[in-house]
Amino acid sequence: MEQCLRKGERRVISILPQLRVREIAAAEVARFDPGFDSFSNINTPQEYYDLRNGDKARPVPDRVEPEAMEIKAQA
Repeated sequence: MEQCLRKGERRVISILPQLRVREIAAAEVARFDPGFDSFSNINTPQEYYDLRNGDKARPVPDRVEPEAMEIKAQA
């Protein structure tokens, strides 16, 4: 990140080519994060507090169906 900033590259995507990425299957994420809260998009302090306090609107799945395995996460 510091290298990008020194070059004047301030867009978040500027660092992506330098990152090591491993795709993770949805079932693997669901083992430790069944509600997929790790991937929630929060833009305001209120959204952060709602997520932190468990006040999110979407339901938490009981289990991940095979069709949902197409969801991939980056680590």
